[in-house]
Amino acid sequence: MLMLTVFAIILMLGLGVLYFKTVQDIEQDDINEAMARAQRFKNKRASNQWAGA
Repeated sequence: MLMLTVFAIILMLGLGVLYFKTVQDIEQDDINEAMARAQRFKNKRASNQWAGA
């Protein structure tokens, strides 16, 4: 019974670490995507022949 409890605790900790790592990776991907989108928009505005007119 004690071994089963220890195994369950270790399993839950492992799943918790994987969950939080996945959430952080998704958030980082969202940040990178937003930065790339902002850079594309900036490049598009800079290449516009009517910019500043």
